[in-house]
Amino acid sequence: MTITISPDLLNTAGLSEAEFLREVAILMCWQRRLTTAQGAELARMNRFDFQKVLAEREVPSYTREAFEHDLKVTGYPEAK
Repeated sequence: MTITISPDLLNTAGLSEAEFLREVAILMCWQRRLTTAQGAELARMNRFDFQKVLAEREVPSYTREAFEHDLKVTGYPEAK
């Protein structure tokens, strides 16, 4: 499916296309309509970076502690 968002609408909202997609994905995860993996796909972000955004926004489906644990377990570079 293709959805066209007017550049004027994005400009009025002060968002780039990437920011808009990220905000929609965050909202859908907060509402538990998408999984974290699906939200990352919608936001066009890798899963770890998207999980970091969710943790920063305190989205209840994923706690900061669980995120930090996952980073350490996977050896993600920012986990130091």
